[in-house]
Amino acid sequence: ASLAISDKYKTDIEKIKRKYWIDNFNTGIRKVQSEQFAEAIPYFKMAIAILPSDPKAYRSLAFAYAKLDSLKKAETFYKKALEIQPEDVHTLISLGTLYYKAKKYDDAIATFEKVLKIDASNKDAIYYIAVCYDLKGEPDKALEMYNEALKANPDEKDLYFNRGRLFYLREDYDNAIKDFEKVLAIDSTDFDAFCNLGKSYLFLGDRLFKQGNELEQKAGSANKAKIIELKEKEIQFYRKSLEYLLKAAKIKPEDPNLWYDIGVAYVRMGEPEKGKEAFEKSDELKSKK
Repeated sequence: ASLAISDKYKTDIEKIKRKYWIDNFNTGIRKVQSEQFAEAIPYFKMAIAILPSDPKAYRSLAFAYAKLDSLKKAETFYKKALEIQPEDVHTLISLGTLYYKAKKYDDAIATFEKVLKIDASNKDAIYYIAVCYDLKGEPDKALEMYNEALKANPDEKDLYFNRGRLFYLREDYDNAIKDFEKVLAIDSTDFDAFCNLGKSYLFLGDRLFKQGNELEQKAGSANKAKIIELKEKEIQFYRKSLEYLLKAAKIKPEDPNLWYDIGVAYVRMGEPEKGKEAFEKSDELKSKK
């Protein structure tokens, strides 16, 4: 009989503990929802003291600390939650994002790779691994992961932009143009996409200009047809460059660097007077800064 009473008390105690845990945890959550992160912390700590085996309070406490930029404390409590639930994708993503924000890119990559072992198609993990490799200055790995990320996130304009930027830096302007055009298909007001498209076409035009000059120097008359063909395409590229740069200028008309690029495009197209006007505008805007 005494054993039965003991079991009954044990059950009652567990019920009371669970009730107090719920009260404290829910109060902490309400504080978080009201963006009262510092006020939420004591309630989550109390919930942990009542039921130290429940990972939700550790995870919520870590989130509150992260919002207060106490990244070390946030890391500690995310890790505590993972000791209890080592394969919880939500917590791993939160810890990986924390490392990303702290610029601990190696730790972030390692954490997101754990996510991919659990969920091979996780969009967030693939996205962040790509961006981390990019920020680490490892363009080959970044490009590979951007390709994977875009399979999982085909409507994510930042991925197209970032991959386009890598192509641009490699002077692979054709592929850069494709990605920047996809950015504009998603967001038709993206200033940076307009600028990078303009510059990509400008550099393509310069490349053809150089090729035409080299042909002319080798044997001008023999390559006349090819030189004419290159010249026509070169002008088309400069015209496209100007089109995108002028669209960018409608969004940010006070950007001096943009007006300088517009001036270059006009000069390349054989319109030096318009080029001069654009250069003067660029100088005027620079003098105001």
